[in-house]
Amino acid sequence: MLKLRSAMLDGEVVHLMPDGTSSFGGIQKDLSEERPERLTYFLFDILALDGYLLTGCTLQDRKRALEQIVTRAPKGPTITS
Repeated sequence: MLKLRSAMLDGEVVHLMPDGTSSFGGIQKDLSEERPERLTYFLFDILALDGYLLTGCTLQDRKRALEQIVTRAPKGPTITS
């Protein structure tokens, strides 16, 4: 869990196959079987943090901010790209 007061994060929920590819059918199956633990949320951008819009910052700066937030978070099934 990310310990933030408020943030707007951009990412994608995927079902990862053993070869590392994603499967849309896998997402549907996981949701219908109520198995959210099989899903992975890839974070790839942060657009706002604690009331400040970050869209005027470069993508590189936003990714650096996101990386700092994620590295401070408790370890778990978090993957960033």
